[in-house]
Amino acid sequence: MSAFRFEWSRSTGQPVWIGVLLASAMLAPPSLAAPDDKPPKPIAGPISVEELNRDIRPRIRKLADAVLADEKRWQESVEIRIGPRIKGGGEEAVYRQAKLAREIAELASREYKEVAAPLEHAKLEAEIRLAEAAIRSAEENLRGIEAIALKAKQIEPTSILEFMRADGVEAMVESAQLSLEKEKFGLEQAQGKLIVLDQFTKAKTIKELSSDVEKTYSDELVKEQTLKLRRDRIASRKRAIELFKSPQESMWAPVVKALGEIIGLEAELQARLKEGPPADTKDRAGWEEKSSTLSSRLRAGLDNAEQLLDDIDFGRLGRSIHEAQRAGSGSLLERLRAIAPEDRKAVFSSAPEQRDAILRKAGFTESEIERFKEMQTHGKEK
Repeated sequence: MSAFRFEWSRSTGQPVWIGVLLASAMLAPPSLAAPDDKPPKPIAGPISVEELNRDIRPRIRKLADAVLADEKRWQESVEIRIGPRIKGGGEEAVYRQAKLAREIAELASREYKEVAAPLEHAKLEAEIRLAEAAIRSAEENLRGIEAIALKAKQIEPTSILEFMRADGVEAMVESAQLSLEKEKFGLEQAQGKLIVLDQFTKAKTIKELSSDVEKTYSDELVKEQTLKLRRDRIASRKRAIELFKSPQESMWAPVVKALGEIIGLEAELQARLKEGPPADTKDRAGWEEKSSTLSSRLRAGLDNAEQLLDDIDFGRLGRSIHEAQRAGSGSLLERLRAIAPEDRKAVFSSAPEQRDAILRKAGFTESEIERFKEMQTHGKEK
């Protein structure tokens, strides 16, 4: 039976029952075992390859399946208690793209302010200076032609050739005047372009580029915040998992360690047996002794790992029964004690159908079987 300790709460003045199940009650104590049960005699001598494949490997595989099944149950418990896995994963790339877009916008703004705008200003100033020079040249040309035309008017033409020369001088004057007007118009265009650049285009372009920088910077901040939020959620979930994982790992650590040693021993022994004993009788004695030692260690390690696994199952059941006792279900413990030791062990290691059959054979009702399942499931979750 369970050992109980009765305490009196000083703060409330009410009795507090603290039910503590003895570990021996869960780990097959003498009171649960049949009086005529005797421990099996250890098997001496090396293990054969057939025994390794037929008996040892299935037992190792059963232990590994139990560890993996508990890991799966633990993952499901994590999903329930801590929350599902955080999906996504593209936030890092999205943030890098936003950062690159902001850097490109900043470079474009700097390029226009420091290079493109001054270069356009210098280009228009050069056009103005060239137009002014062209105007001066056109004015000098016009003055020269006008002087020639004035002299030509002072001479009275006496032949057809002289008449043609006088008309040609007049045409040259008109052409020089048109050329001067054209150069003046070019100067006015260049000056107008410079005014538009300095007073309108430059300011407008700078504001547009600055606006692009601000937009990309704001987008970068949003993406950075999203990435930081995801990292914080992942870090928080990892901390929660570690806190939730610590008792789970400490409970299964001995089984996992023993399982690793068993797998190593089995592989070493399997290789030795496949290689076979040496031909020399002296060397064969040492080979057989080493094989027997490995076989003994393998059997002992496998028995120990199975016992550890059985302890975990009984410990979980003990916690479940302890909670069930508080709800008035303590009679299940007495019913379990009445089951034969080999059947009682099979209840925790066999398939659900076989487990239910053993419990029905022991006289459990369907409601009691369901209650046992709930307690066992609750114990495994812990």
